[in-house]
Amino acid sequence: MIREKLFNTIRKDKNTPVVVYHLGVDAGFFSEYNNMILCLVYCLENNLKFSIYSRDANFRLKDGWNDFFIPFCEENKCPLHSLINKRPDETFRLKFLNTIDRIMISTVRKLFRNTLLMSDVWIQARSLDIHKQYDIPSISASGNLRDICRKLIELTWVYTPTVQQEVEGLRTSLKLPEKYIGLHIRGGDKFIEASKQEEDVYIKKAMELTDCREAFVLTDDYTVIERLLEKYPEWHFYTLCGQEERGYFHKQFSKQNRQTRAKQLIRLFTSTDIISDGELFIGTFSSNPGMYLGMKMAPKKTYSVDVPEWTIW
Repeated sequence: MIREKLFNTIRKDKNTPVVVYHLGVDAGFFSEYNNMILCLVYCLENNLKFSIYSRDANFRLKDGWNDFFIPFCEENKCPLHSLINKRPDETFRLKFLNTIDRIMISTVRKLFRNTLLMSDVWIQARSLDIHKQYDIPSISASGNLRDICRKLIELTWVYTPTVQQEVEGLRTSLKLPEKYIGLHIRGGDKFIEASKQEEDVYIKKAMELTDCREAFVLTDDYTVIERLLEKYPEWHFYTLCGQEERGYFHKQFSKQNRQTRAKQLIRLFTSTDIISDGELFIGTFSSNPGMYLGMKMAPKKTYSVDVPEWTIW
C-alpha cells in the first residue's frame, strides 16, 4: 500500500514540474542509485514530480531499471535524455560539445517547459541537511535524512521475480550461519574514492565490537580473501567473490557483455542484501556501497573505518 502511495505521490498532476533522473549514465551502480535516492528525497520535499530515464543505462540488459527491479515511478522514454541529461560535474558532461550541449538543453527547455534535468537539482539534492528532521506523510516516513533514505530504499529496492530467484539461489549456496557480521573491503579502482584500508583495520574494528568470528566479505579482489584466511585462521569467511576476481575497474566492467555485467551486478546486490541482514556492517562510508549500507541499515549496526560519520559521498 505504501509503495502504491509512493508511485502516486511522485506522479502528481500534469502541471507539476517533473525531474527526470538519468540513471546509469557512466558511474558504478551504487553511485547512480544513491544519488537517485537523494534526488527522490529532494522531490518529495519540494513537491516535484519524479521519473527516471534508464533505457541507455550502463547496467541494462534490455530495459534498464526494469531488468532488475519492479518499477516504482514512471519511466521517461525520450531519447534526448541520453544526450542532454547529465550530471553537472565535468566528468559526466559532453566533453567536446559544450556549446552544442547548451543549445540542445535550451531547445529542450522550450519544448518541455515542465521538465527539470539532473543539472537542475543535482547540487540541491546532494546538499540535503543530514541532521534535519524530515516529515513525509505520503510515504509514512519521518526522521533524519538516513531514516528517509532507508524508507525509500525499502520502497524502491524490489526485485523482479527472476532476479529474486537468482538472489535467493546465491544466498542458499553460501550456507551462512544464523549469526554473522558483514565486511566491505575495497579493491580495484576504489582508491579513487578514498585511500584503501588494509584488512587488519576491519578485523581489529570487528574484534572491538563483537565476539562473532563469522564474517561475510564483500570484495572485488579475491586476494583480500586469501590474506584474511592466512592471517585469521580462527575466523570463518564467506564471500561471493570468485577466485579469478582480482579487483573491479569500472572501465573494464563497462566493456563486458551485458549478460556478464548482469551476473556481476546480481552478485553485488546479493552481497549487500546479505550484509544488511547481518549483526554488524564494517566498511567505509566514503565508498558508494558503504554509503548505501549506511542508509539501508540502522545506524547502531554500521561502522566505518575511514570517515567517522555517515555522509553524502
